[in-house]
Amino acid sequence: MSKGLLKIQAFSNLLNGTTPTPPRKAAYVDYSNNHLISSIPEDIGQLVFFSLSYNGLTGAIPKSFCNATYLQVIDLSNNNLNGSIPPCLIGGENLVVLNLGANNLVGNIPEAFPTGCSLQTLNLGANHLEGKIPKSMINCRMLEVLNLGHNQIGDTFPCWMESLPTLQVLVLYANNFHGAIGCKDVKNNSSFEMLQIVDLSLNNFRGHLPSQSFLTWKAMLATGDEAKSELNNLKFGDVVTVTSKGLEMELVKILTTFTCVDFSENNLDDLIPDEMGELRFLHVLNLSGNALSGNIPSSLGKLKQLESLDLSRNQLTGEIPTQLANLNFLSSLNLSFNQLIGLIPIGTQIQSFSPASFEGNKGLCGLPLDIACHETVGLPFPTIAKAHSSSALEDHSELLISAGFGFLFSFGMVIGSLLLCKGWRDFYFVRIEIYLLRLRLCTWKHEGTDNLGRKTKRKSETLWLTAHT
Repeated sequence: MSKGLLKIQAFSNLLNGTTPTPPRKAAYVDYSNNHLISSIPEDIGQLVFFSLSYNGLTGAIPKSFCNATYLQVIDLSNNNLNGSIPPCLIGGENLVVLNLGANNLVGNIPEAFPTGCSLQTLNLGANHLEGKIPKSMINCRMLEVLNLGHNQIGDTFPCWMESLPTLQVLVLYANNFHGAIGCKDVKNNSSFEMLQIVDLSLNNFRGHLPSQSFLTWKAMLATGDEAKSELNNLKFGDVVTVTSKGLEMELVKILTTFTCVDFSENNLDDLIPDEMGELRFLHVLNLSGNALSGNIPSSLGKLKQLESLDLSRNQLTGEIPTQLANLNFLSSLNLSFNQLIGLIPIGTQIQSFSPASFEGNKGLCGLPLDIACHETVGLPFPTIAKAHSSSALEDHSELLISAGFGFLFSFGMVIGSLLLCKGWRDFYFVRIEIYLLRLRLCTWKHEGTDNLGRKTKRKSETLWLTAHT
């Protein structure tokens, strides 16, 4: 920061009442996470960084922001701001981060993105915005994160965004999007090639899953060292951080190791394409609440990084592929309320899930369900497990004993390390925080119905993005 310019950091300081007007020589002002309840000051000077997030601010965004030509980061998220978005705010050529999420903003997103747009992060989620996504956003060639979730935007899938070379996060959940997902004329090896997180859940999308599009999503096709070498780091001058409970972490350490596809709660039909099994760097896959039919493709067994799989509430048939038993990182599985049949594949991961993961499939049998499989016919036939419970336990006894010994040994090693080594302790709790933040990106809960009678949902709080100079 240049000599003579002020840097004011007053976040989490229990400030209340009227928002202070920034000093004329201030370039960096952070009043986030306080109890300010007034409107935003009319005169903010020539700030470069300005954050008022997580307060109780009311009123409209002042048009005086248009005079702050040096602004690069604006974070007004998680307040009670109303009114529309000033077009001049969108039109700032120096703006890198604009976060207006979780307010009460209305109207359309202004068609005002300039030719020299520098935006890397745009979060307008959890407002009451309508209309369509402005086509001028194509001018933002450096855009990496776009969150328009939980609004009332009525548009089709933005195929024109496929040419944005750095787009990594596309969040459109809980809107009124309709039509098909994907694009008819997929550009060879260049359509959405950097996407790592795509959330189109709770919309009105119809038709098939875009099988050919998946093969162009290079960031999810990569595995291990390939992913690290191919992905661009999400950054604001190398200093964008995630803040949670006082713990700051570089955003790149989360986003370059996390991928998510969530198409749940739409009207998608037909088969799950085999091509989806090529997304080998995928961590979360949610296709629940659609009308998908046919078998679960065995190619999903190639998703070795997968941690969460939800295919519930569809019309899937056939047996569960044995290949799913080899997904060693799978910690969440939901196949409930389909038309699946046969023996649940035997493996230490699958047997560890709750019976609720398989309920609503009348033809399924075997652990963890309390239904044993008929032993005298080629195809498994469900019968009440009481007559076969002892034999079922015998069949799995070796598996359960070996799993038990493995658990005790691993538990002892981990607890011993945490108790005896402070360094391991600190590392462990930092990793837990990172893991929780990663899961928070793609988790949600239902919140009643909207004015059309549809089920609605609100995402858990996404990452609080702050940029520090």
